[in-house]
Amino acid sequence: MRSPHAAAVLALAALCCTPLAADTLGACKPDAAPPNATIGCLDNGRFQIEATFIDTSKEGQPVTRNAHVVPLVADGVYLWLFTADNPEVFVKVLDGCALSATYWIFAAGLTNVDTTITVTDTLAHVTRTYHRTEGPPFEPLQDTAALSTCP
Repeated sequence: MRSPHAAAVLALAALCCTPLAADTLGACKPDAAPPNATIGCLDNGRFQIEATFIDTSKEGQPVTRNAHVVPLVADGVYLWLFTADNPEVFVKVLDGCALSATYWIFAAGLTNVDTTITVTDTLAHVTRTYHRTEGPPFEPLQDTAALSTCP
């Protein structure tokens, strides 16, 4: 059973512009399907979406699990955590290069589960990570300065 308010404050941990380890690169490729159901590829493989969540539904220790990523459109996906028929988070990466010389990351959640979303620019080898804690509702994410990696 999930605790009603394991954390009183919504945490946003944004780790900007961290270089990726070489073994995490290359999961998304142009004109190819994602390698598995826990990786989403946007903008023809330019951006890779992954997410984890903390499963506290069983008695005992919480378990970190991979979210399942389902493509919606070229620049957006949704995540399901516990069951495929229950979308919990929507994520999109928008090209804001003409307006702000950055790519924008937006996310909206229909959950209060501890969730970590990672967006990777596979061309620039840069990642951005966002964390929402368990308890409070998932507050919308509107990061219009997310990735300064415009071509």
